[in-house]
Amino acid sequence: MTGLLTALLIGAALTLPAAGLAWLAGLALQARAGQSSPALWRSARLVAVFPLLLAPVLFAIPQSLPPLPALEFINETALDLPAATPVRDTLLAAPTALALPSPAILLAAVYAIGLIASLLLALRRHYHRRRLLVHSRLADASERGLLEREAGKLDLPAPELRLCDRAASPFLTGWRGVIIAPERLLQTPELARHALVHELCHLRRGDERDRLLGSALTIVLWFNWPLRQIERELDAAREIACDSDAIDALGRSQCKAYAATLIESMRSSAQPVSAFGPHNRRQREMRIKSILSGGQTVRHSFLAAGAVLVLAVPVAYAQTTLTPRRAVSAPVEQIAPSAETRVLAHAHGQGEGFEAALSGANAVYPSAPDDGQNQSLTLAHLQQSGMNVEASTSAAVIAAPVGPEAAAWQNASSPAQAPIPPAAPAAAPQPANAPDMSGAIVPGRVTSAYGPRPARPAGSPVFHGGTDIAAPAGTLISAPGAGTVIHAQMGYQGSERWGNTVEIDHGDGWSTVYAHLETIGVTPGQSLAPGQRIGAVGSTGAATGPHVHVELHFNGERVDPAGYLAGLD
Repeated sequence: MTGLLTALLIGAALTLPAAGLAWLAGLALQARAGQSSPALWRSARLVAVFPLLLAPVLFAIPQSLPPLPALEFINETALDLPAATPVRDTLLAAPTALALPSPAILLAAVYAIGLIASLLLALRRHYHRRRLLVHSRLADASERGLLEREAGKLDLPAPELRLCDRAASPFLTGWRGVIIAPERLLQTPELARHALVHELCHLRRGDERDRLLGSALTIVLWFNWPLRQIERELDAAREIACDSDAIDALGRSQCKAYAATLIESMRSSAQPVSAFGPHNRRQREMRIKSILSGGQTVRHSFLAAGAVLVLAVPVAYAQTTLTPRRAVSAPVEQIAPSAETRVLAHAHGQGEGFEAALSGANAVYPSAPDDGQNQSLTLAHLQQSGMNVEASTSAAVIAAPVGPEAAAWQNASSPAQAPIPPAAPAAAPQPANAPDMSGAIVPGRVTSAYGPRPARPAGSPVFHGGTDIAAPAGTLISAPGAGTVIHAQMGYQGSERWGNTVEIDHGDGWSTVYAHLETIGVTPGQSLAPGQRIGAVGSTGAATGPHVHVELHFNGERVDPAGYLAGLD
């Protein structure tokens, strides 16, 4: 979430230079053409807000990281580590400083305060407009006659007409379009005709909706002064284009009379929304000049708009280099040089240290079981992302978070380390006094036995920590011996790749695990007799087909179940 917030803040900040460039380019093109154009300033608006629209898109595009290397054993004699306190212990013992909010959070808070103030100002303008609507009255049929005749000539349905003495000049407002006009306007039919045709042309062009969109953008980007200037120029361009349409509807002979009506409306105060009268002197002069020249529109306006849109290219390029991307690690190309890491740890007599390190790593990065995801790669991921790998013994590794300085020191020391040549896995001593677990588990065939498996499904580990028995979905699974259910739910060890899983404690440190079940027929704490049904074969979790993954644990360590459970030879 913080990455997306940072991307949005970068996009919002880049709207400032983008809007400034678009505004200056628009002024230059407008001065060269000698007249304004709505297409030109709409393009400038699009360039101004483009970085904000692009921000979530850039963040959503994943950035693939290089494949992570396999975790190898570290020869502590080759590391030449200093005898001082390990970096991990030093960091843990360091006093905790007061945590301050990140710059992204602070900027977001400042933006939120400004947004609230901008919304309050917008609500104030809305309140003034609502007051005019409240104090207005709906025009009767006789008063609507002129509006309906002119609307018919423009092939438009006549909008709602409201009369209000507080209105200084007629104006169109609202998403659906309502014309509010002073009652005295209808006393002069020619003036009323010119003003109403002008507002009807606004309605036909969709100018009021475009204005509301611009108002929303200036509220969201309240800090963007160039965007406000673009909206002002767009207001003037819309009025000039609307004047041209109105003159076409009234007839070219009405140019001077139409200009006189506009000058009359200029003597009134400005409305809280776009009205027949413009906002400033320069825009008034532009409108009068355009009307007296016959209301001609700018030629090649779309070419000018396209020229402004070209400015979005360098802005987008700069944004792609600044915006953080969602990182996705590429699949690991190699798991171990010759055998799975756990096997090597046990072969060198360091199985207990390895499992302890792996448990600590899984607390930070939960991973899937050996039948779906290589747990040993968790340590490699931690090391790749800035984790310190210390030699607790001659072969076991422990991962702990370190800062950039420690990570750099570690990387500098890496060339000195030499991995112990992989040896053949030593036969682990078989635990004695195992309980009776000779009952049949499920009728089926063994598709993947315990141990190394060079040929395996894509994404599966080299070493298989259990035995897979394939059987039709729904085949009943039985407990091989007496015991107590200690786990019966979806997922296992924090990962749902196991699917529906049942674990049975058989006593004296022995337990069995059954994964990928279709259904579970027992509950935690339930006592089981040999042969009692515990569930049915399925393919829940990370499974390529219906089967049951069976594991045998002794004091938390995986043991080859073939020597203890029936039907696995």
